[in-house]
Amino acid sequence: MTDAGQEGFTLVEMLVALTIMALISLMSWRGLDAVLHADEQLGRQARQTQALFNVLSQMGRDLELHLPPVPGPADPTGAMAVLPASIRWQAKGEGPAILMIERRTESGAGTQQIQWRLQQGVLQRAIAQAGTVYPLPELGPLQDVLEQVTAWNLRIWIPARGWQSWPWPEQAGAAATGIELTVQLEGQEHPYRKVVMLL
Repeated sequence: MTDAGQEGFTLVEMLVALTIMALISLMSWRGLDAVLHADEQLGRQARQTQALFNVLSQMGRDLELHLPPVPGPADPTGAMAVLPASIRWQAKGEGPAILMIERRTESGAGTQQIQWRLQQGVLQRAIAQAGTVYPLPELGPLQDVLEQVTAWNLRIWIPARGWQSWPWPEQAGAAATGIELTVQLEGQEHPYRKVVMLL
């Protein structure tokens, strides 16, 4: 009399199969989690890049619409302002970097003040109502436009001298013909750059 052949899986085989399935499930879950994390990070970077593009475009437009220098008598010392009076840059030590612009409105029907400011890693913009006579209306509240900014800088291009950093040279001999804006974001190796011609 012989034993009948064994049918099905043994307990050990079942445990091995369950262990393998559990490992495959764990690996799949980790892979899916990594894909979702990478997708979330790419989405965050894309939103940040779009926000930065919008900020640099708006900053460039504000500078393009700056009020031109007012013709007047020459300075008796022979000194020449490197920037029009309608563009003022301030960057002092640990204080906030500030760019003040007096610009024409898009319609050209008035003048308004614009302020850009970097404070505690946040780039902000304030805008005033348009006016047609001085004093111009006061600036409105500052609005946060870009976060995670580690550096914001402005340089000017002076013919025959090239790019000049703040503080500007006292005896430049010529007015600036261009402005370079750079914004450095947290976690980025290189700053983003925009150049605006001063016409």
